[in-house]
Amino acid sequence: MKRILILCSTLIALAFASCARDEERVELWTVASEMGIAHGVFNLQPALMIRTDESAAWRPMFDNIEGFTYEPGYEYRIRVRINPVAEPMADAPSSKYALVELYEKRPASSNIPTEYYPEFTMEVGPSFSHVDGVDYLSVRLPDYGVVTEWQPWPWPIDGFDYEEGHIYRLRIGTSVTPAPEEPGRFVVKYTMLELLDVTDAQL
Repeated sequence: MKRILILCSTLIALAFASCARDEERVELWTVASEMGIAHGVFNLQPALMIRTDESAAWRPMFDNIEGFTYEPGYEYRIRVRINPVAEPMADAPSSKYALVELYEKRPASSNIPTEYYPEFTMEVGPSFSHVDGVDYLSVRLPDYGVVTEWQPWPWPIDGFDYEEGHIYRLRIGTSVTPAPEEPGRFVVKYTMLELLDVTDAQL
């Protein structure tokens, strides 16, 4: 009988904990002065870097915070209302976020781990990929697994001058930059850190 009572108590506690997670709540967040970069649904994406207390690790936050306007170079302390979404669509956020109060905005340089600014090796093929009438670089990313087929790369690579007929091997770095002509939006910037190799290819 005692075991049954203990089991029932445990199940009730778990049920209450589950309900608490599904209810609206307010949290105090610190938002870093720099955005980081992390894997989104399909590719690398800029993300706000947040933490819930000073001892916690920074973590990426992809979702929009209603009422909050981010400006690089400032660290923020904000209260955020979190509303769970009952039945989110596939790849959609499981919660909605809204600014409750801006406690502090101060100039700062947050210490974001370098893992949130990934570097990787890229192979660039000898000819363009043609997609819907647009020419894209053809690339392979050996750091992310064995990929034998060339894939179209739709993003510019700063510092890289491409000429057909060659196979290039590059070391690529990433950073976050404001989107051209789109105030308030940020994009990942790709930069060639090093030209590792270039060979002639038979087209």
